[in-house]
Amino acid sequence: MIEGEFNIGAYQLNNFFEQNDLDYADHTIIRREITPDGKSRAFVNDSPVTLAILKQLGEQLIDVHSQHATLQVNTEEFQFLVVDSVAGSFVLKQNYKESYAAYKKAKRELEELKETVKKAAIELDYFQFQFDELDGAKLIADEQGTLEQQQRQLENAEDIKRALNAASHLLENEDTAILTQLKDTMTQVEGISSFCPKRLISLCG
Repeated sequence: MIEGEFNIGAYQLNNFFEQNDLDYADHTIIRREITPDGKSRAFVNDSPVTLAILKQLGEQLIDVHSQHATLQVNTEEFQFLVVDSVAGSFVLKQNYKESYAAYKKAKRELEELKETVKKAAIELDYFQFQFDELDGAKLIADEQGTLEQQQRQLENAEDIKRALNAASHLLENEDTAILTQLKDTMTQVEGISSFCPKRLISLCG
């Protein structure tokens, strides 16, 4: 078991601990345990972590000077680190990062709101068009049944015309035309109407 205690109060690592769901403490203990069978476990303040997280944290706590370590001087990240260290601007830098992140979030939310307003305007135009169409149709309550009946009549106009013509032919042109018989019947009944009460004629009819 290898264990090390580090005073990280001045390293501005709060965000690192928060991002990796670790308990922050100014005095942080890092521990790695290796069993005889070669298996290992790593801990930060008694919270288990992966070796990748342990490596990321370790790189921010310990400077390892190897043969080519001086090449870091040419990197932008290292140069900014030196400037921030000399200027003591870590807090200012962290505040800027937080403010910039808040700005990016607000800008994203503003764009989403603009898109929502745009969609709402399109929907309003569509609904207004539908309303104008319905209003211009001058619909009447319970008119649907009448319109459907008219539609059925129009769809079956040929059948209706053919049936009416056939009925007219039967009533007027056959040897036993019903209209002629009805007229004769009415004549007979009217001839006796003066002798019978209206109620009796009605029953006979």
